[in-house]
Amino acid sequence: MSSKSSLNRREFLEKSSKGTVGLAAGLTAAGMMSNKTKAQGRRRRSPIRVSLYTITYLGVWYDDRALTLKECMDRAREYGYDGIEFDGKRPHICPLDQDMKKCLELRRYAEKLGLEISGLAGNNNFTSPIPEQRWNELLMVREQIKMASYLGAKTVRLFAAWGGTTINDRGIAEYGDARRSWHLGFPNVTDEQRWKWCKECLEESVKCAEEYGVTLAFQNHAPLVADYKVALKMVKEISSENLKMSLDALSMNQDPEYIRAAVSEVGRDINVHHHFGGEFDKMPDGRIVLRGTTPERKDNTPVFIKALADIGYNGHLAYELCHQFRIGNRIGKLKDVDEQAALAVQYMKNIISENVT
Repeated sequence: MSSKSSLNRREFLEKSSKGTVGLAAGLTAAGMMSNKTKAQGRRRRSPIRVSLYTITYLGVWYDDRALTLKECMDRAREYGYDGIEFDGKRPHICPLDQDMKKCLELRRYAEKLGLEISGLAGNNNFTSPIPEQRWNELLMVREQIKMASYLGAKTVRLFAAWGGTTINDRGIAEYGDARRSWHLGFPNVTDEQRWKWCKECLEESVKCAEEYGVTLAFQNHAPLVADYKVALKMVKEISSENLKMSLDALSMNQDPEYIRAAVSEVGRDINVHHHFGGEFDKMPDGRIVLRGTTPERKDNTPVFIKALADIGYNGHLAYELCHQFRIGNRIGKLKDVDEQAALAVQYMKNIISENVT
């Protein structure tokens, strides 16, 4: 068959999704765009928008149940978020459990609420010395890219090496064992070898992203690429319009000059879908502050936001609560997480309004 008469995967997806509208109760690309336009017309759209990353409600950081994705979207709408980032694993949106029909239904629900599906998180590890493990990771990422295209999500966020978590007998996630296993499991493997494997896997993932019209957001997250300079080096070596960078504010050195340099060096064309986290308190005067802030330990989030505004960043910041959440000596409950999610978006929108003109 000639190249003119054949369809690449992106063209096939665009055509086939139009033919699948009946599966999702009448969802059409035109209809979704219309809904999106109406939703944006009802409120002034800031170039820097705030998403809720659903890992917050995965049910493993607090002593309570996980929320469904629709419940996460309901909360995002209620609290004032502009978008939603889906966690690409169980119990949220794992390819093992989803198909085009289910993705289109979620896409329609987000549009109904006026929420952007800003991205999907990959949770991948491309640095194992065991080839079969890297191939498994590649397969998962490929399926997540497909899901993102069905969802209308702009990005799939990838790590070099997500270490993962273990779940204790109370159902609460812990980082310690998983992080130690990455460092100690293969003591003779060098960072140079891991870099090579990661680059090969990213190059293969980029080809799939190009076919489905999705952008990969490579995050500066430990291990291997914790420093933004290292992550940026990888992105520039691969050099694809479909591979950009996600800056994790909490993973960066909090020196203001370092933050400004990170945003500036990554630049407008490569900055995409950033993250913030932490716990928050509402003060008696109504101010919302990052917990743990002191005169000696300043909150440099405003520096980060101002730097993004200075380069003309137009995209999302996703809030994540991704650590064991405690209230005193006890693990928090769902209502405690709700309080943090509500405070987080107010906190960030206050900073955005003060620093973005």
